[in-house]
Amino acid sequence: MTRYRGMLMGAALLTAVVGACGGGSRGIPEESIDAAAPVAVVADSFISDISRDETFFKPYGLAVDFRGSLYVSDEGSHRLVAFSPQLEQRYVAGGQGGTPGLLNRPGFISVDNGLTVIVADRGNTRLCRYNSRLEFVDEIDLLDAEDLARFGQPSGVAINDFGETWMADSDKDRVALFDNTDRFDRFIAEFGYSGGMVSDPQKIARDGRGGFLICDAGNGRVLRFDRFGSFSGAIGEDVLVRPIAATVDQSLRVWVIDHEIPGLFCFDRRGKLLFENRGSMTGLDHSFASMNDIAVLSDGRLILSDSRLGSLVIARVLTIDE
Repeated sequence: MTRYRGMLMGAALLTAVVGACGGGSRGIPEESIDAAAPVAVVADSFISDISRDETFFKPYGLAVDFRGSLYVSDEGSHRLVAFSPQLEQRYVAGGQGGTPGLLNRPGFISVDNGLTVIVADRGNTRLCRYNSRLEFVDEIDLLDAEDLARFGQPSGVAINDFGETWMADSDKDRVALFDNTDRFDRFIAEFGYSGGMVSDPQKIARDGRGGFLICDAGNGRVLRFDRFGSFSGAIGEDVLVRPIAATVDQSLRVWVIDHEIPGLFCFDRRGKLLFENRGSMTGLDHSFASMNDIAVLSDGRLILSDSRLGSLVIARVLTIDE
């Protein structure tokens, strides 16, 4: 199922357990020793198969739970796929449609300590929940009969430690909060250009300390919010142009994909730029413009969803120590 292609040299990062659109924060220390700055990111291997007879069409969202299991949304086939920590395919769910359990252009996804997988079901204007075996649980319907203009198309999604759901709405330029009974509570961020305001928000990722990172694509930055929804700062304002996805590694370094530049960037936990890779990655012949999401595997390697290849790209991060 998984095909590998050896690359140059490499060494894994510290063991990491991080959600990509938002996995649980277990395993990530509150404070961490600053890691060496990356010097290269090298494509190491590839996953192209959904099952024995089918391949990814347009892989999109990525999430890794605290066990190291990987969850992927495939926008092209309208499905979710779950892999074991050894990257062996285990479960497949979905298929195109609007009834419970089916999907229409699934986007970013998130996990909460491996118990729930939640996906932005963009074509159906809803958020769908599955368990860790990808069995459908329930949904949050965003078509509000009392206010049809309240929500648009969901993009990023995440679940906090209180069981509340954060949702980025790229159509309405907002970030909404739903309580742990799925009732709309409030907007965490509204449209704007400064402070905690957003424009075309995309992925929401856990920051490793209980809070969240929001890719504020329209304003060229990544925003920090604490666990209660209060704005606490921004990353990459002088570097990024259109960040669409971010993740955090074991050392609390923030990795960001920028579609406009295009490139891959790494910041330390204070927001200092440590590394940038503009254009393409060693081992690939095309740019980061075709990458949709990024996460960190349990062995510390990065994994990226690549629409052009129709594959997941696994990459090693090299540092000066190596």
